[in-house]
Amino acid sequence: MKTRLSLCRRLAGLEPQRCQKGCSRVFPAYFGSSRPDAGATWTLARLTSCFPPVVVVAAVLLLAPSAPAITTTAASNPNVGIPDNNINGVADTIHLSTAISSITSLTLTLDITGGYNGDFYAYLQHGTGFAVLLNRVGRTAGNTYGFADSGFQVTFDDAAATDIHLASAGAGNPLIGTYQPDGRNVSPFSALDTSPRTAFLSSFNGLDANGGWTLFIADVSPVGLGTLADWSLTVNGNALSGVPDGGGTRVLLGLALAGLAWFSGLRKNSVATDVSRR
Repeated sequence: MKTRLSLCRRLAGLEPQRCQKGCSRVFPAYFGSSRPDAGATWTLARLTSCFPPVVVVAAVLLLAPSAPAITTTAASNPNVGIPDNNINGVADTIHLSTAISSITSLTLTLDITGGYNGDFYAYLQHGTGFAVLLNRVGRTAGNTYGFADSGFQVTFDDAAATDIHLASAGAGNPLIGTYQPDGRNVSPFSALDTSPRTAFLSSFNGLDANGGWTLFIADVSPVGLGTLADWSLTVNGNALSGVPDGGGTRVLLGLALAGLAWFSGLRKNSVATDVSRR
């Protein structure tokens, strides 16, 4: 009881008896005699008779449970040759089935054996998201062939320290490590280190993770034959139900309507909203 009334005082600065009554009206699931179970029903009655709507909204945001964070991984092992000097390239698709309805971040691991690294152009596409992973690494105005490394064993991560376009392990060696995607969404025939970087993995943030994720790779210049050995995705995000944040959206909508009534002089009207809490 003491904790309950203390929170009320901090929220509205009202008298304890009045505030206890208001809290039990507005938040019976939290300030009533017991915590609710998964099927509990909240009755929001006379919301503005005790608290200003902005205070009630703040309390709901504070008390409402957040959507759980989830990580899902998937891999593909196509082991397919990448045609040399052929812009048509090869594509491979991973189909995800996951509870993630809103992506917060992701990484991609790629294994290409052989080939000439400065020849490769690669991107990842899913829904409206698009990220350029490779675009002629090492290619500059003074080196139009790019780096002569042979193969990739890399992880792409927007948070990595180094742009993969600038990374080399030396001629004939595979590049190994974690790098930022190239991000240069320009033609592989004109891509340079100075080209703007706009196509990152963050383009997938906020999207539903379910469905097809397509990796495309092409070798756009002669010499060297590479193989797409395998690749994998690690996707982080939130699991949202049909009603986001377990019903909180409907609660806040009701509160917003109550606020409109309060500000338009209808504070004495009774507003009752039954919301099923998931």
